[in-house]
Amino acid sequence: MHPIMFRIPVGGLKLPWIGQIGDIPIYSYGVMLGLSLVVGWYLTLGLCDRDGLPRETMANNYVITAIAAVTGSRVLYILTNLDEFKTFGDFFSLREGGLVAYGGFLGATWARGSTCEPRRYACCPGRTWQFRA
Repeated sequence: MHPIMFRIPVGGLKLPWIGQIGDIPIYSYGVMLGLSLVVGWYLTLGLCDRDGLPRETMANNYVITAIAAVTGSRVLYILTNLDEFKTFGDFFSLREGGLVAYGGFLGATWARGSTCEPRRYACCPGRTWQFRA
């Protein structure tokens, strides 16, 4: 698989606050991550209707969980590759670093526990297991 799917040509566009920019690369991982977030959104809303859960609350939970997943994946990438980051600004430079899937899983699990458990929504309706401390 190619890391860069395609480039958006901007023809050496010059912006006053940034300077001259070249072609904008569109990365495969970013496209897949964005597509998974869109599919997850529609899947969440469809399943909450089917299971009789409040649609607005589940939509809010999804947004919080998605943000926590991306944040968790970045934080765990930083923790496992500390030698790559020389300055504090490098932490936020996503094009220079990366994300890890298991960090996203941990971030999403934490967010799910903090958004669903206080409201007593089951992780899987009809199932008896839940995360307990």
